[in-house]
Amino acid sequence: MHHIDARLLLAKTLLQQGQTEKASTLLNQGTILFPQNIQLINLRSQLFLQNKQVRPALTLLQQVDDRYIQDETYLALLAAAYQQNNSPLKSLLVYQKLLSINPSKAEYWLGLAMAYEKQKNKPQALNAYQQALNKNSLKTAIVSYIKQRISLLK
Repeated sequence: MHHIDARLLLAKTLLQQGQTEKASTLLNQGTILFPQNIQLINLRSQLFLQNKQVRPALTLLQQVDDRYIQDETYLALLAAAYQQNNSPLKSLLVYQKLLSINPSKAEYWLGLAMAYEKQKNKPQALNAYQQALNKNSLKTAIVSYIKQRISLLK
C-alpha cells in the first residue's frame, strides 16, 4: 500500500489494459497517501487531462510549488492544463520555464506561440511559431497548422 514504485507500475499496467477506473482509484489513493510525489501527480493529472477534466488536473498540479520544480513532464502538464483552462498568461510563464530547461523542444515553442497568440501578442507568437518549425521535429499535420497560423497572423 505504501510502496510508490509498485503503485505506479500497477497503475501503468492497468492503464495499458484499458482499466482506467481501477487505475484512477489507485492513483487517487496514491496522491492522498503521497501528496507531493511528482510521479503520481503527473500520471493522475495526465489521466484527468486525457478525459477533458481540466479543473481536477489543475487542482492536483497546483498542490506542488512549481517555482522549484524542474520536472519537464510536470511542467508540460501544468502548461497544458493552464492552456486548456483558458489561462494563457499562466501557460505562457510555464512554457517560458520549460524552454529555459529544454529550448530544443518544438512542442514547448508551439505552446508558447499559442499562449502569445491568446495574449494578442502577434510578433512574439510569430517568432515562437517559427522557432517551433525550425526544430524540424513536428508531425506534418502540426506543421500545416503552424503554417496556417503564421499566414493568418502576418
